[in-house]
Amino acid sequence: MFGWTRIVMLAAVAAAVAMATGVAGATSKPGSTPAGGSHMASAGKISTAAAGRAALLKAANLRTRAGAARYLRAIGVNPHHFVIQHGIRNYAGARCPGAGWSCTSTAHPVIQIASAGGSNTFMCSTASCAVVQVAAAAAKPNKASCVKTTGLGASCSISQASSAGNQAIVWEDAGKLTGLTQTALYSASITQQATDSGAANTACVHQQISIEGSTKNTSSTGATVALEAHQSIGITQDSSSGGNTVEDASPPVNGVPGCVALPASCPPDLTQPCGLSQTQILSSTATSRGAIVQNENKTDTGPNLTLNIKQNQDAGFVGSAHGPNSAVFTQTNNLNAVANSPAGAAQWQSSLNGGILAAVNQDSRDASTAIARQKETQCEDGATSGLTSCSTTEHTNP
Repeated sequence: MFGWTRIVMLAAVAAAVAMATGVAGATSKPGSTPAGGSHMASAGKISTAAAGRAALLKAANLRTRAGAARYLRAIGVNPHHFVIQHGIRNYAGARCPGAGWSCTSTAHPVIQIASAGGSNTFMCSTASCAVVQVAAAAAKPNKASCVKTTGLGASCSISQASSAGNQAIVWEDAGKLTGLTQTALYSASITQQATDSGAANTACVHQQISIEGSTKNTSSTGATVALEAHQSIGITQDSSSGGNTVEDASPPVNGVPGCVALPASCPPDLTQPCGLSQTQILSSTATSRGAIVQNENKTDTGPNLTLNIKQNQDAGFVGSAHGPNSAVFTQTNNLNAVANSPAGAAQWQSSLNGGILAAVNQDSRDASTAIARQKETQCEDGATSGLTSCSTTEHTNP
């Protein structure tokens, strides 16, 4: 007897096929000082594990190995074999600029302390990247980048404190990966403090996981697909008067990623990212004589895409900071399952607490702007044979 079981667990911000977009903003005129300045908050349960990173960075004694190790452990970074660089020009990465630079690799966590008038540069392409950059007065802005283009795991931790400003760029995208049982985990955490007049913070992030779990077999034992992915981005920016910006990262050229400037307005089509981009694509097409099981993000371990942006929320900045805040982002989650089997199939997409989650908190005496774009699509389809894509219309052999 032919049987078909379809199980759908809808995410917190999703329907079987749904799209939700939102735009939120609050501004205060320059010169005016409303209570709390311009302030925006998004409801939702967001982890506070990194909430104290800025305060920890401000209080940390990074000039001693003991103090530096304590700070790294406090922000969740293993301090094993970490390196401390002191100098006018500090560089960590694969290609040392040459004479006059203090150079090291990014195989282990790096702490860079630039002297007055100096600079810090960090360029990492390993699975786990971690850097702390501190620049003295009159130093150049801190620059750090993480690039991960292979594998199912990537983590990047960037902490920056400078009087001149900070730039952090993260590109985590391995393209399409394949396998019937795959678990992917990407994380990025950025903390930035800029203290001098006009010094700004910029964080550019592109994060995407794409997994294809497809199979064709003639076995009567059937086929099982299990795809899981979790992505998290946490950004904390404090600027006295230069402002804070969150935007998208551009693909690396010769290993170096860039930033994508925000357009005058975001296009209405959410297939085109605008601002920071966080994307997840899980897809499976399975054909078998036996029963098929397709699970996509079935394990209930929280949201599959999480984003937390804090701008001028820390002591010494909240309630007094000037300069514009901008947080523009696009979160997209696509789950697709197609099954062909005369023996039936069970399909499960997302968990009770899965899906998409984002929070934005901003404060400034000047304008604060946030544009949140979220889209989740879930499609399941099955037939005895012949399906090549997920259809939203009925067909003759379901």
